[in-house]
Amino acid sequence: MSGVEALMGLAGRWEGRTRLWMTPDTPASESPTAATIAASIRAKFLRMDYTWVEPEGEPQDGAMIIAFAPSKGTSEIHWTDSWHYGHGVMVLQGTLGPDGAVAVLGSYPAPTGPDWGWSIELHPPEGRSLRMTMHNIMPGGKPMLAVEAIYSRTE
Repeated sequence: MSGVEALMGLAGRWEGRTRLWMTPDTPASESPTAATIAASIRAKFLRMDYTWVEPEGEPQDGAMIIAFAPSKGTSEIHWTDSWHYGHGVMVLQGTLGPDGAVAVLGSYPAPTGPDWGWSIELHPPEGRSLRMTMHNIMPGGKPMLAVEAIYSRTE
């Protein structure tokens, strides 16, 4: 199975738990999460829509369009989230593994100083489980785990 076939195999409905870290030294907040993944635009892209709940209890939404170039082993995600990214869309670029793993990196402007980095990784299903991680990256720093969502297929 190719990376693209593995990615397309993610199509369906997913439910699980998400954990959010505001800082690396504070406990994570947890909430339920749900995602719908579907092939889009003649099966040349995947679209992932997801929901979760922020620490104050407000429901949130996120969406990403996942593009891939199988011949180059690259991937690109156009991502937005009602809580993390507000009214913008972040473009992240990176790799598509032969097993369907996606690892992309983008950046966003900090209020003062240089841009910060943001990474998203989609870890291929292990059985019926899908894992999504997001890391915040301070300029010159190491990635800090910000979000981990673990989903189980419901459909």
